[in-house]
Amino acid sequence: PGDEINLRVNVPAVIANSFISDIEVHPNDNSIIFITLSDYSNEPRIWRVDDADTDQPIWTNISGNLPAGLPCNSLVVHPDYAEEAMIVATDFGVYSTTNGGMHWVKEKQIPNSVVYQLRLRKSDYKVFVGTHGRGIWTLNFLKNPPISTQLPNVLKLALYPNPATDALVIPETFIENGQITIFDVNGKVMFNGEINCRELWVSNYPTGFYGVQIESESRIYSGSFIKN
Repeated sequence: PGDEINLRVNVPAVIANSFISDIEVHPNDNSIIFITLSDYSNEPRIWRVDDADTDQPIWTNISGNLPAGLPCNSLVVHPDYAEEAMIVATDFGVYSTTNGGMHWVKEKQIPNSVVYQLRLRKSDYKVFVGTHGRGIWTLNFLKNPPISTQLPNVLKLALYPNPATDALVIPETFIENGQITIFDVNGKVMFNGEINCRELWVSNYPTGFYGVQIESESRIYSGSFIKN
């Protein structure tokens, strides 16, 4: 057996008590691992750990523009482009990145349900997606994915008041048309449609945590709120 290294002593304080749902080892470098966290928290849910086989590991948040607090359950990395290309299973479907986690894109062909497990078949780059109540689906990693090191135009969405009781207000700085999705902690879509005003009525929502994502032609906005 190899040496045992205690990584807990260097875990960032903001996730010290979080639940680890998956650990993936870099296919070409055993000193690098990727970790997902699946409990409900506004702290980052995906981390990369360099020098993981030493007593001084380096933790880097690679959650990018994922909706704040969205639980992440499983991760696969590209066999040949592990530094850049990954797919993550969340409580609201599946997201992918081709720039190391700086920017994540929703995989719209996968249902907006809780996805607990991903499995990669390396022979043909096929990813099997296990959902909660919606069956098993497949995605394909491109053999040579388009790699980008540039951050797209992604902005955080600060809704107010937060916590909210009756209505949420979209900031005045948001002046674009776009498609908005509101989902609860179980991935259930509470609202999906075009933005036609600056207020979102949530008075009939159950108490709890919700994620919000807005996609316009030129930008992606993501945020969250608590319903009292």
